[in-house]
Amino acid sequence: MLLVLKTHRLLPFVEGTVAVLPKLIIGEDGVLLENSAFAEYEQQDSALLAWLLSTVNLALHNQLIGSSSSVAELWEALTRVLGTQTTSKVMRSRSLLHHFKKNTLSMSVYLAEIKHLCDLLAGCGHHISLEEQQSTILNGLPLKFDHVVLIITTSRASFDLHDITMAFLDAEVRQQVQFSSFSANVAEATKIASSDLPSYFGQPPPQVFQSQ
Repeated sequence: MLLVLKTHRLLPFVEGTVAVLPKLIIGEDGVLLENSAFAEYEQQDSALLAWLLSTVNLALHNQLIGSSSSVAELWEALTRVLGTQTTSKVMRSRSLLHHFKKNTLSMSVYLAEIKHLCDLLAGCGHHISLEEQQSTILNGLPLKFDHVVLIITTSRASFDLHDITMAFLDAEVRQQVQFSSFSANVAEATKIASSDLPSYFGQPPPQVFQSQ
């Protein structure tokens, strides 16, 4: 929106820095006349006010009642309202970030969600440092990734976000392969054990063992 205002040289209107000429001026004969320059300003201000209101979410209109006598007044009210909403958004996003856990999420989804929260905060003007992003990732992981966390936190070599991402994605793949191999071994062992059972296992007992 600011880019549009700057492109059309309308920013002074919303900032309230444009010079407002008197509505009436005294003519040569001493009679009050309508100031054409003021009429032009009023027309431009009203058009800009209508355009700005049309871009505002309807849910915010109730909070802007009484703040639309000029585009500068409306802009000030919008800045105040959106500033309050931004503060709430930042607090909510920071809370989610600091308490975010992987739980049953895949590693790729877990890392993507953390990046999404960091991007939201950056969009609100709150940049999340590399150290804080790393801390968030490490603190939200289950115990089965502790060996990777230990390597990252004790290594003399520095790990950037790309290194951390690849390390945990690789660890997840290795765990999945190990689990698949274990499941296959269990299935094979069960099959072998079943084949070693006597042929009469699971059949009705012989007649001699049946009660009379």
